[in-house]
Amino acid sequence: MPPLPTNVKLYQHLDQHVRHGRATLIQQVGGRQRQEDAALLGNHLWAVADGMGGHPSGDQAARDALATLAGQLPAPASAQQLSAATAAADQAVRALATGTVRNPGTTLVAAGLDPDQARIHGVWCGDSRAYLLRPDASLIALTADHANLFGGLEHSLGDHFSEPHYHETFSCELAAGHQLLLTTDGLTGPYGDQHELLETHLAAHVTDAVDYAQTHGTDNITALLIDLGTWADSGAVGSHPSG
Repeated sequence: MPPLPTNVKLYQHLDQHVRHGRATLIQQVGGRQRQEDAALLGNHLWAVADGMGGHPSGDQAARDALATLAGQLPAPASAQQLSAATAAADQAVRALATGTVRNPGTTLVAAGLDPDQARIHGVWCGDSRAYLLRPDASLIALTADHANLFGGLEHSLGDHFSEPHYHETFSCELAAGHQLLLTTDGLTGPYGDQHELLETHLAAHVTDAVDYAQTHGTDNITALLIDLGTWADSGAVGSHPSG
């Protein structure tokens, strides 16, 4: 795994509940024997990766993707820099290939603070998701899964069946009272189409959503909740979200 910058931490534990700056991270191993999710927490960069089950070295793929991403972005970054770092993360995961039919792969969803534009820029590849949680408890999806009708991934980092360096981007303003949720499908999968139930649990507390997923699912769970209002409350940015 590439060395990490000193201003970020990478987490990949069976069960974890930590607070780092403006972010709260909860990880659960769920019904799996090992943790193949990983999370990255920094002052200006946050990310979640879900190593692909059924493929070799899913846990390493998730770690290497996040470490590479962090190494490319030691300071607040523009949307273009975040995209370039995601391409580098894809290359790092592809380097793990052993020439077998199934190569290591991982999903990714990441967000970076751009203080010059008073915005959050984000990228994603696969079915890990980003949501904006508003003060009125409404939940706005910022990403759409790269998956087929049967739930199989159409894009990922690594895994040579996927288009190289493929990812999409999102953006939202910093606003008082708003939170950004980055999560693997271990959290969202058990909810299915019950969007309102997920809203209700998240509005109460992110642990309520994790508890539901733990009870009703079998996958690794990673939920990373970032308070966007801290910057807005300082008076540095406006108070109306977009995205």
